[in-house]
Amino acid sequence: MKRLIMMATALAVLLTTITACGDIESQPTVLENSHIETVSSVPKEPINHEIIKINEPATVRGYESIESFTMYEYTLPIASSPPMVALTFDDGPSRHTESILDILERYDARATFFVIGNRLATYQSTAERAASLGNEIANHTYSHPRLTLKTDSQVISEIQSTSSAIESITGVSPPIYRPPFGATDERIVNISTELGYGIVKWTLDPVDWRERDADIIYYRIMSQVENGSVILLHDIHLTTAQAMERVIPSLIEQGFQLVTVSELLDYRYGGLDAGSVFGSNCAIRVWDEE
Repeated sequence: MKRLIMMATALAVLLTTITACGDIESQPTVLENSHIETVSSVPKEPINHEIIKINEPATVRGYESIESFTMYEYTLPIASSPPMVALTFDDGPSRHTESILDILERYDARATFFVIGNRLATYQSTAERAASLGNEIANHTYSHPRLTLKTDSQVISEIQSTSSAIESITGVSPPIYRPPFGATDERIVNISTELGYGIVKWTLDPVDWRERDADIIYYRIMSQVENGSVILLHDIHLTTAQAMERVIPSLIEQGFQLVTVSELLDYRYGGLDAGSVFGSNCAIRVWDEE
């Protein structure tokens, strides 16, 4: 009976959270101070016949409501390479990024770093090293603002100035960016379309910014990871770097290929068009209590 009551309570919380997430921009206080826990939108299926669910690209409507993220099923052919996972690191570079690069290099793995533009001058050598190892350096705006609260010109400046800074270091202007807090609306999507950028969010969030515990981060990733997962992490935290010492070899041992998010999107979905949104910050999970 106690277990039934706990399950009912968890379900009620989950339904309440999903309903609230339907109008994500009506909750700026919640999102400004925390990320929402998410689970992968890619269900586990036999590798030789995958049924993959992805979020409908928001090219037309651009909203983050449950209605505009209706799930559709796609059957893909047999993969010619191991299952893919994309580790993505936000808010850096930082003094902890180098240790993550050490681990990626040791295991011949790649990741995507969504960098803050105003940190690149200080950590230019780190960004250069990350790119030289085959990692993707992508855009996370210049000063990490909530774009939906900025003017059009401010949004454009935040995105374009960071892409210019990345190009000056790596020689490549990234075609994708991740909005801080995952905050977008129709206006932001329209601006992204005009600028030629795809928007990448995530499908699995271990909430590493809040827990600051390498063991918890490891458990949440390894208990939820699936073929096609795009994992949200932050390379500004020591505990995240420490967790990667176990996460990266464990993923490889389980047969996952660690690729950049652009490689994953290109291989599995044929790329991401300008103005399209991959992933969501509305896939809620209430973590089980041990």
